[in-house]
Amino acid sequence: MATGDWLGTYLIRYKGVLATILYNKSNTNGKLVLLAYGMPGFPPKISDGYIIKLVKLGFSVGIPEYLGTFDSSGRFNFENAATSLAVVASGIKENKCTDLISSSPVSLDIEHVTLIGASFGGSVVLVAAAKSYSVDSVLAIAPVTDYSKKFMEYYGNESVDSTMDLLSKLQKFTWKFDKKDVKLLNEGKLDINPLRHMHELKSKRVALWHGKLDRSVNYLSSVDFFYSLKFFGCDAELNLFPRYRHMGLGMLNNRNLQAKLIKWL
Repeated sequence: MATGDWLGTYLIRYKGVLATILYNKSNTNGKLVLLAYGMPGFPPKISDGYIIKLVKLGFSVGIPEYLGTFDSSGRFNFENAATSLAVVASGIKENKCTDLISSSPVSLDIEHVTLIGASFGGSVVLVAAAKSYSVDSVLAIAPVTDYSKKFMEYYGNESVDSTMDLLSKLQKFTWKFDKKDVKLLNEGKLDINPLRHMHELKSKRVALWHGKLDRSVNYLSSVDFFYSLKFFGCDAELNLFPRYRHMGLGMLNNRNLQAKLIKWL
């Protein structure tokens, strides 16, 4: 069967967040997966192998664009990346969205929502899951668990400032932010630090994946976060990959990781 025969697509704008939703016209399992990209970074391509594989298996897959980035509304302030995932999760699960192309309601009968994000996106999905009643499970890949300068230095993580030059160059086109927010991020004053939400995450199913050769985000921060989650009674699991460096969503195109993902879902 040709791709066009089974692959359905919705384009929505819900509370300012633009998102593409892919679904299987003939086989849906009531499960939605929302993806969160890194910083600086671009939303995943809908043609990525792992996305197509998930949709074939009956998952609906959503790719939201954070508020203030790409074609979503407003200004990006780091915190509202998590808000973007949370509102799309609730909008789709509660059947409140409308397809921009056909003007028809988006109705996918979603019963279970999983968030998957990598790097900055890993932080986003953990915070969004903690804040949203609509989210059931979360996979955070190489997440930063606290962006305060002291925390980053303690683990030897890559400085947030190192990405700001590139973000500044992209600002007019894709990432629209105020530099004062960078200072607040470094001071740990923005609500995008998963460490502050361990208590809320105890009601979620959480998986952490991290490469042990990661030079951007030390894998030990994920190890410590995992044990903290377990202390709070969270249904958490940790997978460390000895040969992998900093992992992005694109790594899910790897067949072994793809199989591992599908088994976890």
